[in-house]
Amino acid sequence: MPCPYGIIMFGITLLNPVFLAGLVTVAIPIIVHLIQMRRSRIVDFPSLRLLRLIDMKLSRREKLKDIILLIVRCSILFFLVLGLAQPVFKAPKGTGGRGATSMVIIVENSFSMDTREANISRIDTARNAARNAFESLGPADSVLVLNATEEPKGKILRNHALAGNTLESLRTSPRPSRLSGAIEHAVKELLASTTVNREIVLVTDMQAADFGGVREKLAKVQEKGVRVILVDLGRQETPNLAVTGVSFPRGAIMPDQETVLAVTVRNMGADPTGTTASCFRGGEKCGETAVAAIDPGETTTIQFPMKFQKIGPAQGRVVLAADSLETDNTRYFAVNVVKEIPVLIVDENPTAVPHEAESFYLRRALRPLTALGEALLLSPIKPKVVSPDAFGRTDVDKYAAVIFTGVGRINRAHGDKLRRYLESGGGVLIFAGERINPKQFNFAFYDRASRTSMLPAEIREVEGDVERPKEIWNLRVRQPGHPLLAPLRGVSDSLFGPVQVYRRFSVDLSTMAPGASLIDYSDGKPAVLEKRVGAGRLILVTTSAYSSWTDFPLRAAFIPFTHLAIYHMARIESGALSHIVDSAVIFRNIARLDVTSPDGQKTSVEAETSSHGRDGFFRSTGLPGVYKALLERPDGSKSEEAFSVNVNPDESSQTRLPEDEVADVFEPVQLVRVDEVDRVKSAILTARRGTKLWDLCFYLVILLLIAESILANRVFHRETRTGIEADTADVRKIEAARQRARSASASPQEAEVAS
Repeated sequence: MPCPYGIIMFGITLLNPVFLAGLVTVAIPIIVHLIQMRRSRIVDFPSLRLLRLIDMKLSRREKLKDIILLIVRCSILFFLVLGLAQPVFKAPKGTGGRGATSMVIIVENSFSMDTREANISRIDTARNAARNAFESLGPADSVLVLNATEEPKGKILRNHALAGNTLESLRTSPRPSRLSGAIEHAVKELLASTTVNREIVLVTDMQAADFGGVREKLAKVQEKGVRVILVDLGRQETPNLAVTGVSFPRGAIMPDQETVLAVTVRNMGADPTGTTASCFRGGEKCGETAVAAIDPGETTTIQFPMKFQKIGPAQGRVVLAADSLETDNTRYFAVNVVKEIPVLIVDENPTAVPHEAESFYLRRALRPLTALGEALLLSPIKPKVVSPDAFGRTDVDKYAAVIFTGVGRINRAHGDKLRRYLESGGGVLIFAGERINPKQFNFAFYDRASRTSMLPAEIREVEGDVERPKEIWNLRVRQPGHPLLAPLRGVSDSLFGPVQVYRRFSVDLSTMAPGASLIDYSDGKPAVLEKRVGAGRLILVTTSAYSSWTDFPLRAAFIPFTHLAIYHMARIESGALSHIVDSAVIFRNIARLDVTSPDGQKTSVEAETSSHGRDGFFRSTGLPGVYKALLERPDGSKSEEAFSVNVNPDESSQTRLPEDEVADVFEPVQLVRVDEVDRVKSAILTARRGTKLWDLCFYLVILLLIAESILANRVFHRETRTGIEADTADVRKIEAARQRARSASASPQEAEVAS
């Protein structure tokens, strides 16, 4: 293991100085060189006089070659030993070295860290990484341990025992990651520290969604010498399917009525995967089905038929077979089974002769009655008719939907009340009528806060003459796949096509949002429009619900249209009431709220005054499961409801922060990345002392070995052979020249003797 205190000299720190003993090996090439110099080299020549003619440059070349090879071979051994000693360049003063350290360890503990790799969960691996970081601290160092899901708190202290206990008790949480908050608290604590080393050890699976706002928090410590040790645990993709949604069809769920639970399953892994899904109602299993293989990133929907026997809150869950991440395999649902759906109808003159009231056909369509006042058909909708004045005094939160039919006396107060109702999830259906004043009507539905109209489009002038109609318009379905009209697909044209309209309001097309028109007239102008307002929906029908303007109320299409409109837009508490962990659940118009959590803990909430009136805000939703609520209304009435809380499916994503964004997020700080848990401690110690140099030493050893091989076996060998051949040729030339010279000056007898 690296020596934590090394040797520092000439600005270089040696983490393993014991390996310096290996420098004695540098003497080996020198000794071999000296031994070779003592050996006599024997060269055979045909004549001793040629020894005097050999050029001395050959001897000098041999000596230079030996010196170069000696230097290269000694360098190989020197850099090899130096690399084993692990040299690092000493960090600048004030940013590292052996001074005191303040460390904040942040461990990502959202439920994605429950993912198992090689039968070990990431949270266990993260805890080991944090322990290794903890071991790098000395007695004089301070530390703080934080997680990424809870509200960060605590100070950097020398109490290592306290920090160790916090680390050992660390577990995953169903809450979403709040990494930026933990980073902000760590930055605050480190800026208040006066130690030489200030470090953040971040242990994370690098989910892209977790890093929002992190760069802005780190920017506060730019040029402050803060170092971030990033421990990356999420490189391996694992097979994982998650239940991302459970829902019932919009509309009331009534006793002994068949309904269907739709379950959405998404493949969060990298390979096609199938599974088995089981459905539980209450504590009993009510269904099981196989889920075919789903491609990566794709979703599929499965269905479970279901029936509830009792009125009131009911609950259940859907569970997938076990995989690498089991936390997202379960999703809870809650429903409130109701006997009827209350709907409020606002009529300009509800006390008129029944068949002359604007709401006459509408009431009969929603709840057909016999002459004796008994229900002719089984309808869950229970309408109540009030005047515009009475509407101002009515508690609309008790109703699943509000319908205005030809109301002209509508003012700004009515519009503000409807805005609050829509924003809280209510539904409003408006039929036009003779009494409506376009200017006053548009003004009543104008939202001053957002400076936009709540209407799908502002209305303009009336078109058509009911006495002498010059033109009759029919209806054409524009969006047959819309949720309101989808149940009528295949028969919508035959239902709406014969409808005749003699009088209507035109709308300002410049104020109409794209896709707002659901049904058009035969000339292409909008007849039925929809707009989302907050959590609710507003539907505008530009003709009347009474027979004076159109025969729509007399046609077969009127009954299914009004019922489907109620189911589509109504705030029906018996729908799937699902919320995300740690989100606030709002109960409108209550005096008091008592909630029982899945673990049996009871919480009482007093109503608060809001823009909607007296509302109850329940915020203790940190545990997935089904919650039961007892509501007390201002009038003293009580009701029991249920709602479910589930984990955020986005936390199951294996989408990592892209590498280019990693550099951008951590640009304000000194970043040290660690991919192996066992290297966390050594990386921290190395970072405190400076830049590691041993990799460079080993690269030099490799280059020098290549150079030595080339020089010794190829270049110098070729040069030596070429030099010897050249020198031998020179000697021969010289000898030949001397012989010619002697032959020219000698007598014929001597020449003959010489020859």
